[in-house]
Amino acid sequence: MRSYRPGLYRMRVFVFLIVGMVLLAGCDGGPNDPPPDRPDPPETDNAAPTADLTLDTSEVEIGTEVALDGSGSSDPDGDDLTYSWRLAAAPSGSDASLADEAGITADFTPDATGDYVVGLEVSDGEENDTDDGSLEAVQAVVEITGDISSDRTLTSDETYRFPNTDPVDIKEGVTVTIEPDTDLRFAEEAGLDVFGTLRAEGTAEDSITVTATRGNRQPGWWRGVEFSAGTSVLDHVQIRYAGADRVPGDRAASIYQSGSSEADLQLTNSTIESGRGCGLAVVPNIESTLQTFSGNEFRELEKPPVCIPFAKVGIFDGSNSFPPQSAVEVFEAPIESGIEEKTRMRSLDEDIPYRVTEDVTVSSDTLVIPNAEDHYTG
Repeated sequence: MRSYRPGLYRMRVFVFLIVGMVLLAGCDGGPNDPPPDRPDPPETDNAAPTADLTLDTSEVEIGTEVALDGSGSSDPDGDDLTYSWRLAAAPSGSDASLADEAGITADFTPDATGDYVVGLEVSDGEENDTDDGSLEAVQAVVEITGDISSDRTLTSDETYRFPNTDPVDIKEGVTVTIEPDTDLRFAEEAGLDVFGTLRAEGTAEDSITVTATRGNRQPGWWRGVEFSAGTSVLDHVQIRYAGADRVPGDRAASIYQSGSSEADLQLTNSTIESGRGCGLAVVPNIESTLQTFSGNEFRELEKPPVCIPFAKVGIFDGSNSFPPQSAVEVFEAPIESGIEEKTRMRSLDEDIPYRVTEDVTVSSDTLVIPNAEDHYTG
């Protein structure tokens, strides 16, 4: 029988314990081993900022400083923003420039008439956003709030604003002259009624503009120009956004030749556009005459370009331009017995037809209609 000495047995147990500890240490890592890998925290998505540009006006006189404000810009993450301003568009001949292109605010001074476009870009270092705004620089603004009772000349050095809702009258015996390249702007339902003489004579290069006030460019914003008496001339004139409703019984029109008394008009080389009523409406009145009507362009009108009595169809000479798919509206003759003077209906440009809306009495030898089937609709 094999015997064990107590000392030897204790030594073997001790060796086994040491080996076990070494093995365990090798499995779990020692104090000098690198820490185990841990997953990275999830990345937070960066949200883009929002640019917000504010202009302190939409219309300004030349030489007036314009303030630009970007303080309404924001970042949903609360990041600091950088700002970058630029003058994106300016009229020909302008040398305007921005002050402090990297600030929260900026400013500039228009030095030429026309439209200016300003852009703002904001960035949070990763994402960016842009915004822009526009304004128009005009000559010194003169407001006309009352009737014109003495001769007056409107010049291109100033812009004329008609702020009242009631029409301004050019009184009987008074002559108003409008120089080339002059702007007239009308507030809502404002208008111009001519009982004297209006001479608005522009040129092909520098036409006269008669339109709505800034920011209100929509059909029918203002009434238009009414000719009630006197002898007037419109040549190279642009009339826009007119045709607001008149008193009951009167047609809405950009140009209205009324029947209150003798009113003679020459309308040439002019553009009537973006109106709500007729472009030109003529009331049956034997005393009033449309002396000259040529070289005019009508476009983007909600009603017929011309609404005219049958007895006056002879004024068309084929030189006027009308919108596609439109028709010239023709209604009653001004004399109860019908048309008495010999009248010739001529072809309209672009095969535009006449649309006769009321019965007309015509004697057999007073009306000449060449190729009538091509130009008449009932």
